[in-house]
Amino acid sequence: MDEYRKTNREYLISLLTTIKKTRKAMEQSKEECEKWGRRLSLAEADGSAVLQEEARKRLAEATEIKNGLIAEEQQILQEFREAQTAYDIESSLPDQTIDTELLLQSLYSITGEPDALYDNLNSAAVEEELEKIKREMEKE
Repeated sequence: MDEYRKTNREYLISLLTTIKKTRKAMEQSKEECEKWGRRLSLAEADGSAVLQEEARKRLAEATEIKNGLIAEEQQILQEFREAQTAYDIESSLPDQTIDTELLLQSLYSITGEPDALYDNLNSAAVEEELEKIKREMEKE
């Protein structure tokens, strides 16, 4: 497994772990809401305004936390689906490896060995320069 796929797989696993933790926190938050709902009912039955106010405050806080966790779970699930789709697409593509030796052989068959071509061009240029010098010396 190449490094890219390994990284993507680890990312998916971390998202799943986060989803499970979020769901556990949501369950605890739901229990907290139920607890403060019961306490509010008891305070209303008792007629204590101070207890009712505190229970309403705590119920509102617990409900806000629960709603935040629900939104967070939805966001993480969406991110997980997108990452999973990308991972599935990437996994289905065949590995493309390049045989560098074969590529070099193909290039050499077209252009020749790089040093030999360069040397041939240089020697031709040197011979041409020598011929020019010889012609100029003959003129003198």
